[in-house]
Amino acid sequence: MDRLKAPAMVPEGRGRHRDLTDEEEAALAGLLRYMAGQGLPASREVLKSKVRDIINASGK
Repeated sequence: MDRLKAPAMVPEGRGRHRDLTDEEEAALAGLLRYMAGQGLPASREVLKSKVRDIINASGK
């Protein structure tokens, strides 16, 4: 088989598993922008807490 003309043998699902949907990520980003605009940038702990809240609310 010619390796240059053969289809790529890349398995699906490479990379990290995503815990949040695009909509959930957009909502989280909006919250972080709002908090930063109010002069209260989110700490790592706050971010993790909000992500856990979103995951628990979605039932994942």
